[in-house]
Amino acid sequence: MDMVTKIPEGGYYMGKGGGILNAILGSLYLASGGTFLAMVFSVPIALYLKTYLGDSKWGHYVRLSLDVLWGIPSIVYGAFGFTLNDRTRHPRFLIGASSSLH
Repeated sequence: MDMVTKIPEGGYYMGKGGGILNAILGSLYLASGGTFLAMVFSVPIALYLKTYLGDSKWGHYVRLSLDVLWGIPSIVYGAFGFTLNDRTRHPRFLIGASSSLH
């Protein structure tokens, strides 16, 4: 229990003590922030869908789109975001083009 309630003292591999309290608190902060952000966006959307769109054609389209998005595993979104980020920050075709100009 001592490991969970203490913060790292530094130099754990050099014989000093350590703990994981800051990692636990950081995880709780991130989870709380993500939950709050999701609630800020999802509650108004759900109320709008239920109150104003009802059984309209647009409402069915939005619900179908959300069902498709919810059916995709989060690792796919992560891989897509990583690939998109990698392509936009490090475009390999520009590296080849710039090296051929010298």
